[in-house]
Order: sequence, then C-alpha cells, then structure tokens
Amino acid sequence: MIDLLAYLWEASIYLAGFYLLYRFVLGRLSHFSWNRFFLLFGLLSVVLLPFAEIPVAVNSAALRKNVFQGLTGISAENEQLSVRKTTPKTNFKEDLGVVPAKEVMQSRQENSWSWPGFLVLVWGFGAGYMLLELLIRLFRLWLVFRQNPQKSLNGIKVTCMPAGQGTFSFFKRIYLDDDGLTSPEKQMVLAHEQAHGELWHSLDNLFMELVAAIFWFNPLVYPWRNALQTVHEYQADAAVVAKRDPIVYSRLLLHLSQPQKQNFPVHAFSQSETGRRIEMLHHLPSQPMSKLKYLILLPLVSVFLYAFALVPGEYNFKGDPNSTQEFVYEFAKEPIPIGQAHVGEKLAVEMEWLQAHPKRCVVALKRAQMWRSTLLGILKEEGIPSDFFYLALAESMLKSGVKSSMGAAGMWQFMPETARNCGLEVSGNRDQRLNPIRATHAAARFLRELYAEVGTWTATASAYNLGVNGYQKHLAKHQANSYFAVSGSQENYLYRIIAFKRLIEFPAAFGQSAPVKTASHPPHGAPLAGKIDISARFGPRVHPFSGEEKL
Repeated sequence: MIDLLAYLWEASIYLAGFYLLYRFVLGRLSHFSWNRFFLLFGLLSVVLLPFAEIPVAVNSAALRKNVFQGLTGISAENEQLSVRKTTPKTNFKEDLGVVPAKEVMQSRQENSWSWPGFLVLVWGFGAGYMLLELLIRLFRLWLVFRQNPQKSLNGIKVTCMPAGQGTFSFFKRIYLDDDGLTSPEKQMVLAHEQAHGELWHSLDNLFMELVAAIFWFNPLVYPWRNALQTVHEYQADAAVVAKRDPIVYSRLLLHLSQPQKQNFPVHAFSQSETGRRIEMLHHLPSQPMSKLKYLILLPLVSVFLYAFALVPGEYNFKGDPNSTQEFVYEFAKEPIPIGQAHVGEKLAVEMEWLQAHPKRCVVALKRAQMWRSTLLGILKEEGIPSDFFYLALAESMLKSGVKSSMGAAGMWQFMPETARNCGLEVSGNRDQRLNPIRATHAAARFLRELYAEVGTWTATASAYNLGVNGYQKHLAKHQANSYFAVSGSQENYLYRIIAFKRLIEFPAAFGQSAPVKTASHPPHGAPLAGKIDISARFGPRVHPFSGEEKL
C-alpha cells in the first residue's frame, strides 16, 4: 500500500512539472506536432518515471534483486545459534523455512486498519469509477454505431447521425450530422474529422483517459486532457486550412459552435474552444528557432531522475567471489534465538522492509559513517554496549533535528519529561535534546537506569520504546518471560534495530556497498560537548540543501 501511495505521489510531482512547463512555456507555440509529442511524452513519463532506477556508485549486477542474503545452517542441537554466513547464494526465508516476509506483511496489513489502506481504498474507488465511466461511454458509442445507417463517402467510413447530434470521429470512422450543411461545408467538416483519424488522435484520447483514471485525484490531469484535445483540434484545423480559405473555415466554426457535453471519448467538431481555434488559425506561425524551447524537456527530466531515480547499484564482493562473511545475530552480546520460527519471521519482515527501501539504506549508511565514532565513544565512556548505536539509528536515522508528532525530538527521540529527568534542559528557547552529544550522554544514563530495572540489554532496548511498565505489561499480556518469547505481537522494535545493525555491518546482504569515506562529525571530546552549546540553544544548524547538521 505504501509503495502504491509513494508511486502516486511521485508521479503527481512529475505530472505537475510537465503540465506547468507546457502551460507557461510551450502552450502558445504553433508547433502543434511538437506540442502533441510533448504532452504524450509527458504522460508516458508520468506513468513510467517512478519505476526508473539509476544505479550509482557501486559496481555489480547480481545482488540488488535478492531480498537480502540470509541465515544458513540452523543447528538442530542449539536453537539459540545465531551465527550465519552472508553469501550471494543464500536466501534467509527459504533457509529458515518461514512464511515469506512479503506475505506476512501483506496479511498483517490486510488485517489491520490504517490510513494508507484507507487512502488506497479511496483511490481504488475513484479509479474504478473512472474506468467504468469510460467503458460505459465506449458502449454508448458502439450502440450509436449499431443503431444508425452506415455509408462510404469517397472511401471514408461514415455513420449517419440524426439531426442535432453533432459531428465527431472515433479513429477513422466519422459520425456525421450534416443537417443544415452545404456541400462545401460538409466537405470541410469531413476533412477536419478525417485529419483526426489519419493522425490517430483517438489513440491519444484513450491513453489520456486511462491516465486520468489513475490520477483522478490530481486536479492538473483535467487541464492536461483539455490541452491535448485542443492540440488535436489545432492539428485538424491546420490540415483543413492548408487547402481551403481560413476565413471561410472560421465562419463555419462559428456557425457550428455550440455548448455540447459529449458522452463519448471522441473528437466533436464543435466541442472544443471555438474562439481559441479561430485565433490560432490567424495566428502568425511561431519562429523555427522557438523549437529550441522544447529542449527544456531535457533538464526537466534530468532533475526528476536526479531527485527520485538515483539508487545504489549492486554490491560487488571484492577478492574471492565465493568468500563468505559471518554475521552474529546478537544484541549487546545477548543471543537472538533465530531458530524460533516467529523470531526469524519478524527479522525477515524488518530486513525485507529495509531492502525494499534502498534510498533509506543509503541514508542510513551515510549517517552511520558520519556519527559512528562520536557516538560509540560516548557509549563506551558511559559503559553502554555499542549496539545501542543502532537504536539511535532506528529512532531518528541519526538526524539531530528531527521531531515527532508526539513531541519526541533529537537523535534519541526523547520526550520532554524524560529528557528533563535525564538532565537535559527543554524550555521555550532551549532544547538540549537537539544536541547530539548531550543527548547521547543523557540516553546512556537513561539506559543504565532501565537496565537496572529490567535486567537484560534486549529488555532495556524494548523498555526504551515501551517504558518499563509498558514492557512488563507487554510480557504479561502475552504470558511471556522475555522479549523474544512473545510470538503473537506486532511489536517489532528490537527486530528493526537488529535489521539496521546488519545493514551497517554487512551492507552486501542488502545489495548495498559501504559509502565512500567522508569526514565524520566531531570526535568524542570535541568542543561541541563543552560549555558552548549553540545547537542546544537554537537547534541544529542545517545545510539548506542537504539537510545535514553543521556542528
């Protein structure tokens, strides 16, 4: 569901970009064929560009489509065994014999109400209605074809329409209402509709209707449809006046102009903006050099691709291609019982979720490289296991300025009251939760307090999310004596932390490579941790384009 909504959102951005460019830059040009190409190319791009992926900065071709390289060799003698080898040939789910994580995620989503599910349902009703309406209009057109006499005029297939029904065309068949038309006028009308057929405008219209059904919620899709139909009329009008007097043809347009709601997906002779069509007939042709304006399409597509399509390429194992790497499934040296079916299943869900979001993986790898040495130094000093670094990564992607709708803030997502209890100042003009150094020291103190109450580091991580009382109620509700003994809950907090741990330690398992080394943020002990606390007073200084903190 989330992927569908993300597709619709991204495609809507493309749609807005293409249409606004046409509306304000290209729409007044008389290069009608070029305008038609632009509008059709734009529609095709809107539909397909969200699927585009451009691999960058990595250099292989085998791993990205694998969900992740899994856990091999479960020992029947020791269900707690947590060492697994990462190779390009192993699949986690198949090896553990669990239900495919994708099916698990789908079943859980289907059994629980959510806003994304509701939005997808609304979109589905709208799209279904639009498609049904299109089918009804096509069926009505078929009835008109069946119920009215047919004839051929100079090789043109014509359906004779009753008086007052108007003239229109669908593909190369013309539905002619010649009531009140002189012979020359009828010839001009036929020439106009014949031009529509020869240029295959009906095919454009059907494609446009399908796109409009998909993006019915986007208000810009309707002026786009009108723009395409107007260009079609300009092309057909130009074909007529190429052999006839434009003034006589303009008078015919005025004579036949009438407000008319068309119940078919067709080109009606008198339906589209008569005034603009007449104006364009007498408009001076655009200069040939103005065609250079269409080159703006190239930077537009480039910007879209750069903004949305860049993804990490495939990981290339260096050295021996058959080499393996071992990953120990443990948290703070406490083993993860991956031999238990529900534990392996939940790990699969979380790691598949990460693998399905490569851009998030890239951000996590870069942010982890930037902050790892600093935060690990503080955790070591405070006596906290290094694996809690991944808790901060899962909480905030290590972004010190992030705030949640519930009021949590900073890398460690402290709530205001908890932060104050841990010695941080949170007031109207000063919020030390946004200082990553001070917040990490405070988080370490808080984690020690939690550990003293719950007794294990895995329980500490869960209590950090649920609170001590919430953690104990969670165990009592499921009649369990430890976090991993709970099998019927959707509480996957610690599993996501472990998924991030594996991503950072073995990016190859997710089809990623380690990011190019860059300068990290100030090491532990740098002036930021001292008395001068600018970021805590005013919030983090953020680069206006990259969004990275400037410390």
